[in-house]
Amino acid sequence: MSEKSDPACHFPDTPAAPHWPVELARPGEAFAVLAATSDIPALLACDHATAWLPADYGGLGVEPTALHRHVAFDIGAAALTRGLCERLGLCGVFSCFSRLLIDPNRDRKSTRLNSSHT
Repeated sequence: MSEKSDPACHFPDTPAAPHWPVELARPGEAFAVLAATSDIPALLACDHATAWLPADYGGLGVEPTALHRHVAFDIGAAALTRGLCERLGLCGVFSCFSRLLIDPNRDRKSTRLNSSHT
Protein backbone atom coordinates (compact mmCIF):
# COMPACT_ATOMS: atom_id res chain seq x y z
CA MET A 1 0.00 0.00 0.00
CA SER A 2 1.31 3.42 -0.84
CA GLU A 3 0.49 6.78 0.65
CA LYS A 4 -0.87 9.54 -1.55
CA SER A 5 2.16 11.47 -2.76
CA ASP A 6 0.91 14.85 -1.48
CA PRO A 7 2.79 15.51 1.79
CA ALA A 8 -0.01 17.86 2.92
CA CYS A 9 -2.40 15.04 3.70
CA HIS A 10 -2.78 11.75 5.48
CA PHE A 11 -4.55 9.35 3.17
CA PRO A 12 -4.31 5.66 2.37
CA ASP A 13 -4.30 4.83 -1.34
CA THR A 14 -5.83 1.38 -1.57
CA PRO A 15 -8.55 -0.15 -3.72
CA ALA A 16 -10.87 0.16 -0.72
CA ALA A 17 -9.91 3.80 -0.07
CA PRO A 18 -9.49 5.55 -3.42
CA HIS A 19 -8.14 9.08 -3.38
CA TRP A 20 -9.49 10.06 -6.79
CA PRO A 21 -12.35 12.21 -5.40
CA VAL A 22 -9.70 14.42 -3.80
CA GLU A 23 -7.76 14.59 -7.08
CA LEU A 24 -10.95 15.48 -8.97
CA ALA A 25 -11.52 18.51 -6.73
CA ARG A 26 -9.78 21.85 -6.96
CA PRO A 27 -7.17 22.38 -4.21
CA GLY A 28 -8.85 23.13 -0.90
CA GLU A 29 -12.34 22.20 -2.07
CA ALA A 30 -14.55 20.20 0.29
CA PHE A 31 -16.24 18.32 -2.53
CA ALA A 32 -15.59 17.09 -6.04
CA VAL A 33 -18.02 17.04 -8.95
CA LEU A 34 -18.06 14.44 -11.68
CA ALA A 35 -19.76 16.10 -14.64
CA ALA A 36 -22.89 14.61 -16.15
CA THR A 37 -22.69 13.17 -19.64
CA SER A 38 -26.47 12.95 -20.18
CA ASP A 39 -29.49 15.22 -19.94
CA ILE A 40 -31.01 13.26 -17.05
CA PRO A 41 -31.93 15.84 -14.36
CA ALA A 42 -30.48 13.95 -11.39
CA LEU A 43 -27.30 13.66 -9.40
CA LEU A 44 -25.80 11.15 -7.01
CA ALA A 45 -24.17 12.25 -3.75
CA CYS A 46 -21.47 10.34 -1.94
CA ASP A 47 -20.95 12.05 1.40
CA HIS A 48 -18.46 9.55 2.88
CA ALA A 49 -16.39 9.00 -0.25
CA THR A 50 -12.88 9.17 1.13
CA ALA A 51 -10.71 8.83 4.24
CA TRP A 52 -8.53 11.83 3.33
CA LEU A 53 -7.39 14.08 6.18
CA PRO A 54 -5.50 17.38 5.83
CA ALA A 55 -2.02 17.11 7.37
CA ASP A 56 -2.76 20.17 9.53
CA TYR A 57 -4.93 17.91 11.67
CA GLY A 58 -2.13 15.43 12.30
CA GLY A 59 -4.24 12.40 11.52
CA LEU A 60 -6.61 13.45 14.35
CA GLY A 61 -4.69 11.18 16.67
CA VAL A 62 -6.26 8.03 15.23
CA GLU A 63 -4.28 4.95 14.32
CA PRO A 64 -3.33 5.05 10.61
CA THR A 65 -5.06 1.69 10.12
CA ALA A 66 -8.37 3.36 11.06
CA LEU A 67 -8.22 5.23 7.74
CA HIS A 68 -8.71 1.89 5.99
CA ARG A 69 -11.88 1.04 7.91
CA HIS A 70 -15.53 2.03 7.88
CA VAL A 71 -15.04 4.45 10.77
CA ALA A 72 -13.24 6.83 8.34
CA PHE A 73 -15.35 6.47 5.17
CA ASP A 74 -17.91 4.23 3.46
CA ILE A 75 -15.88 1.47 1.86
CA GLY A 76 -16.78 1.05 -1.80
CA ALA A 77 -19.24 3.96 -1.87
CA ALA A 78 -17.08 6.19 -4.08
CA ALA A 79 -16.43 3.43 -6.60
CA LEU A 80 -20.12 2.46 -6.69
CA THR A 81 -21.27 6.06 -7.05
CA ARG A 82 -18.69 6.80 -9.74
CA GLY A 83 -19.66 3.64 -11.64
CA LEU A 84 -23.35 4.53 -11.54
CA CYS A 85 -22.63 8.11 -12.62
CA GLU A 86 -20.54 6.93 -15.55
CA ARG A 87 -23.01 4.22 -16.60
CA LEU A 88 -26.09 6.46 -16.32
CA GLY A 89 -24.43 9.73 -17.35
CA LEU A 90 -25.35 11.39 -14.07
CA CYS A 91 -23.60 14.15 -12.18
CA GLY A 92 -21.85 12.97 -9.03
CA VAL A 93 -20.89 14.97 -5.94
CA PHE A 94 -18.27 13.45 -3.62
CA SER A 95 -16.98 14.65 -0.25
CA CYS A 96 -13.21 15.13 -0.18
CA PHE A 97 -12.51 14.54 3.50
CA SER A 98 -13.00 11.83 6.06
CA ARG A 99 -16.12 11.75 8.19
CA LEU A 100 -13.67 11.68 11.12
CA LEU A 101 -12.93 15.35 10.36
CA ILE A 102 -16.47 16.54 9.53
CA ASP A 103 -19.49 14.34 8.92
CA PRO A 104 -21.56 15.93 6.16
CA ASN A 105 -24.41 13.55 7.05
CA ARG A 106 -24.80 14.67 10.68
CA ASP A 107 -28.02 15.99 12.21
CA ARG A 108 -28.64 19.59 11.09
CA LYS A 109 -29.27 20.58 14.71
CA SER A 110 -25.99 19.10 15.90
CA THR A 111 -23.46 21.44 17.50
CA ARG A 112 -20.69 18.96 16.64
CA LEU A 113 -18.84 18.76 13.31
CA ASN A 114 -18.83 14.99 13.40
CA SER A 115 -21.30 12.37 14.44
CA SER A 116 -21.42 11.37 18.08
CA HIS A 117 -21.45 7.78 16.76
CA THR A 118 -18.05 8.18 15.05
